[in-house]
Amino acid sequence: MRFLLTLAFLVSTLSVASGQSVKRGISGNASANANGMNSRWHYWWHYLDPADSDYNVSERMPMLYAGYTDAWLNNAIDYIQDRGDQVNYVLGFNEPERADQGFTTVDRAVDAWQLIQNRFQGTGIQLVSPAVSDNTHGREWLSDFMQRVETNNMQVDAIAFHWYGNVNINNPVGSANSFLARVDDYHNTYGRPVWITEFAGVDWDGQYTDEQMVAFNSAFLEHAIAGLEARDYVDRYAWFQFGEDRDHQYTRLTTTDTYGLRRPTPVGRAYTPEQVLSAGETFDLGGQSQNGDYFYLHGGLLTNDGPAMDGHSVGGIYTLSNDDGTLLASSIGGSSDWRVNAGAYVRVEENATLRKVGDNTVRLDGNRLYVDGQIRLMGGEGNNGTLAISETRETRGNGYFRMDFDSNLRLGTNSPTLGTHLPYDMQLRGGRISVDGTDNTLSGDLTLYESTTIDVLGELDLQGNFLASPGGQVRGIWKLGSGTLNLSGNNVVTGDIHANVGSLLVNGETLVNQVNVASDAILGGSGTIRGHVNALGTISPGNSTGLLTMDSLTLQDGSLATFEIGSLFDFDQLMIQTGLVIGADVTLQLSLIDGFQPQVGDTFQIFTAGSVIGDFDNFDTPSLVNGVWDFRQLSSGLIQVTAVPEPGSFVVLAAMGLVWRWRRKRKASLRTPAADTRPIGNQS
Repeated sequence: MRFLLTLAFLVSTLSVASGQSVKRGISGNASANANGMNSRWHYWWHYLDPADSDYNVSERMPMLYAGYTDAWLNNAIDYIQDRGDQVNYVLGFNEPERADQGFTTVDRAVDAWQLIQNRFQGTGIQLVSPAVSDNTHGREWLSDFMQRVETNNMQVDAIAFHWYGNVNINNPVGSANSFLARVDDYHNTYGRPVWITEFAGVDWDGQYTDEQMVAFNSAFLEHAIAGLEARDYVDRYAWFQFGEDRDHQYTRLTTTDTYGLRRPTPVGRAYTPEQVLSAGETFDLGGQSQNGDYFYLHGGLLTNDGPAMDGHSVGGIYTLSNDDGTLLASSIGGSSDWRVNAGAYVRVEENATLRKVGDNTVRLDGNRLYVDGQIRLMGGEGNNGTLAISETRETRGNGYFRMDFDSNLRLGTNSPTLGTHLPYDMQLRGGRISVDGTDNTLSGDLTLYESTTIDVLGELDLQGNFLASPGGQVRGIWKLGSGTLNLSGNNVVTGDIHANVGSLLVNGETLVNQVNVASDAILGGSGTIRGHVNALGTISPGNSTGLLTMDSLTLQDGSLATFEIGSLFDFDQLMIQTGLVIGADVTLQLSLIDGFQPQVGDTFQIFTAGSVIGDFDNFDTPSLVNGVWDFRQLSSGLIQVTAVPEPGSFVVLAAMGLVWRWRRKRKASLRTPAADTRPIGNQS
């Protein structure tokens, strides 16, 4: 059914992914619709490419018009033949019996067919008959044409027809059986394979609602598709979304969501049962790439239990909610690794959950994420695998992530060309976040239901806020890895933050019970810590230079406090609201930056504290061109530069308190953190 619909050729299918039918196609010219249905072939009503020709898997098929002159036909066939071995089939005239469609007399059709046959002779291209309407007039036209074919010993390799037949709203299975009987009849009558190039259930008299017709077509297709697939003499079939341009939605296979993505309707789910995984259904990739195929999860499981796949595996994942909007959970996972194609999307609808299960790694590298529901990383026995996300191309939606106990989320890559940015809220119920490379951000709010480990080998900027644990439960954070974790939001952590190795920067405001800084860790930043800091490692305020504020600080035995000085007005500072306790063998380190050289009389208030207990035992300071460092007022956080004493004035030096026990230590910035050390104290 269409204007000027006539001769079409069909290109052979691309390599077929397991489970997707080579027979299934779509009639029409919307590439997004064909892609969304993983169509293996399609055609529209012209031989030239349409403007919309961005097809992933489906092969587009040009069409010829027999009603034009032989010269026009020859030009069109030249165009087809220029495409070489892409073309395996030519589909004959579309509804030639209808005056409002591709009307062609049988005489003209036979003449045109002879020309076409001669032009394609020796090419190996198969010729499929004209596609008539399955009514009396159409069947008579085809019978007359085929009699001439047999008489003239012409080539017709398969029979095509269109079906818009019996719609029994109360008996869709009966209607499907009636349709399949017509398929059988065409095969038995002409003894050739069958192509159904248009079919749909249509309410010609307007007796039913769209909802009734959607239910009919869905049930009709569940039975009809199984029958078409079971018949080995059915070569191809193509659903036609009849009436969609007249506000008839009941034949539509897909609709467009908020983000412009195609999602299957109930009719579409019935048409492509292999790619729509309902509750209780599993599709095992089996180690085979699915090329550009999309998978729609409607409660089912997409898994890989075959060989691992380092390359692309699937063309996209769309996680559906129930049709009535109620909650529905679907899953991805398996025992072997796989990934979603770069540039493809992962979509989770509102009221839908996409669960990561199994012990494997599923990689989302360079993908577009549209999350309005939940992505849940399942933990526990059998679910210790990883969801790895890197180089996000687009992230939209108001959904959230949930990490269960013993689950794993990996962010970033060692050599990124794009950053990894997730704007979604996260429920942290245990588990581990691992980070590689630079330019990684989490900008949603994070809620600590259970203590969580963040293992940073590169850089991670937590721009969102840690929210108070529900019910006032005491929950903490373990910072592992030699990289840098930056807390730039406003955070409430009811337990402790443990920095075991690498750098922890506090650049927002963090309310915490205690921050524990292990011997191989560094605490820095220019924010505020509303809690106690217990340091065995290094305290290094600022991000270059800056002010780090905290309630109280204990510098444990052998720890290090390091300050950078860039000018009289630009240097690191610690503001300690209550008490500073300095243990034994603690080192104060000073570094001059940006070429700055202090002069005699310069003073620097490097820390303030309500009270100070203990003294620094060791000093690591740069030599000065003019003057010497004066630490006589260090108990109040003040250091000065004084004139160099005259030679031989040892007594003066002693009186000034400038005879110190110096012990050279490496600067914190040059320390090489060891592998993750054992945590300080008990986890909270």
